[in-house]
Amino acid sequence: MWVNLDPLSKKLGLIWIAIGLVYLIFLRLTNKDSRLSGEL
Repeated sequence: MWVNLDPLSKKLGLIWIAIGLVYLIFLRLTNKDSRLSGEL
C-alpha cells in the first residue's frame, strides 16, 4: 500500500497519524471523567 505513494504522500500520512495519536492522548489526559477514557 505504501509502495504506490510518493514520498510527500507518505510524509503527509504519517503527520496525520501522529496528529491523531496526539489528539487521542490529549483527550485521554484532559477528560479523565468522560466516556472516552474508558474506551481508550
